[in-house]
Amino acid sequence: MLSGETDVTVAPKRQTAVNERAKINGGPPTDLAGLLDEATGQRYAFIKGRFLLKNPRPEHPPLPCADLADRDRLMQAIAPFADSFPSGTDQRAVLSFWSQIYLSTLVIATTLFWLELRLVLPVGLERLSVLLDPQTARPEGFLLQNAGQFTPQVEIEEAFEGLLHGHLDRLIPAMSKACGLSQRLLWNNAASYLDWIVDEIGGSDRPQLTAQGRRLLDPPLRPDGSKNPLYGLVQHRIDAQTGAMQKQRRVCCLRYALPGIGGCGALCPLKHGQSSE
Repeated sequence: MLSGETDVTVAPKRQTAVNERAKINGGPPTDLAGLLDEATGQRYAFIKGRFLLKNPRPEHPPLPCADLADRDRLMQAIAPFADSFPSGTDQRAVLSFWSQIYLSTLVIATTLFWLELRLVLPVGLERLSVLLDPQTARPEGFLLQNAGQFTPQVEIEEAFEGLLHGHLDRLIPAMSKACGLSQRLLWNNAASYLDWIVDEIGGSDRPQLTAQGRRLLDPPLRPDGSKNPLYGLVQHRIDAQTGAMQKQRRVCCLRYALPGIGGCGALCPLKHGQSSE
């Protein structure tokens, strides 16, 4: 059970409105972004087309996410993406960049639907498929089995078991082994997006939502006593000259090693990774 009254009553009218609208329309929209639109307007328009219940291009079957845990299937799936870079490009950097595209949608959308709507979505590795651009193999979105479950009384740690234990705990070690990427780098890719979206959701007027999200990032241990792989991977510092908050990764994502792809600016912990060229 949630411990505070504020947590339990986060936008209850929003959830009621979404549920009633879904009933009237005979169920949730094919694009789950419609549920967010009902509750928040166009605040999260960038999620449109990212979490779907129906494949928009039936001629291009989605890839079961569980296939990505197999090295050969993973490398085959991202081959068109890798081929877009010059021969000799560091394949660790290629896979890291591909994983950032994949994780940005997966982590950001999963977090949005729970913090805003208290919807736990079926995002375990074996319950989800990824929609890849047929030419470039860039992840475009995910195909879900159903619209999830409304869980207003569930703790955030339990709500995110599907994402963390059911998906990332299995996929990240497999990606790491595929071409020698460190697991810590891949977890940092995930942590960076989670850190950003929990701040974005809370903003300046709903700090309780940011505080809930940070329960996934800030503790050094998970509730079961195991190490939290997200802990300490995004550092928050105050700039001594401007007084502004700055964020910085603990592990470089290697993006700077990709020809034609700029660095991460101040977010990168390496000087040569901060270049925009």
